[in-house]
Order: sequence, then C-alpha cells, then structure tokens
Amino acid sequence: MNVDNEQTNLIQRLNSHCFCISLDQQALHLALAREAGEPDLFELLQERCPTVFAARPVFVSQAQMTRMSELIAAIESVLALPAYREEIRAHSLPIAKHSSGALGVFMGYDFHATESDFGLIEINTNAGGALLTH
Repeated sequence: MNVDNEQTNLIQRLNSHCFCISLDQQALHLALAREAGEPDLFELLQERCPTVFAARPVFVSQAQMTRMSELIAAIESVLALPAYREEIRAHSLPIAKHSSGALGVFMGYDFHATESDFGLIEINTNAGGALLTH
C-alpha cells in the first residue's frame, strides 16, 4: 500500500470513528462571554446558529491541503490583477473604490471535503467570522 492510500485510509477512519476530540462547549461559552463582553452570546448563537461551531474536527489529507492552497493562490492571483480590480471598481459604489492595497481583511475560504474530493463552497469577505475565529 502506498503512502497516499495509507493516509487516505487513516483520514477516513478518523473522520468516521474518532469522536474522542470534541468542542468544549463550556470553554467556548466562557471565552465568548469574556472576549465579547456579552454573557448571553453563547445562548444566542446556540438558538440562531446551532451549527456555527463544528462539534468535532474534520481531518484532511496533505494532498487535499495542497490542492486547497493551490486553489486559494490561484484565486488571489486573479484578485491581484489590475484589469480584474478595475472591472470590479467600475461596477462598485464610490466608497468601495478606495484601495488600501489589501486584497481583503477577512478573506476566508470554505471547503466541503469528502474522502476522495473537496469543493469550494464560498469565499467570505465579510467580518462576520472575525469574532468566531479570534
């Protein structure tokens, strides 16, 4: 069996059977209250967005990580193209035409991974996840 198959089998087993690592709900509750200064934030998130935090980790292979990194690099190389940026600015509100040089402060890439493949679900450019990932 080659290394890729061994790694794939291990990842499949971890994703199917490893329930030993889980989200510490109490620690999350305390951290949200402390960092946000909102003692009821955890309950509000549980009520409105019960799946905002994954209960367990998802394991991915090095090959999947490499492919994801290559896709992100390709996307960001397009975002850096002057012609692309000018096309976007041509259809933007005046406030969005200001450029600080940054591609985005809150760029985030959401992937859906399976044992054999992955797909890009969305590219986030908003600040909504900043509180959750701080």
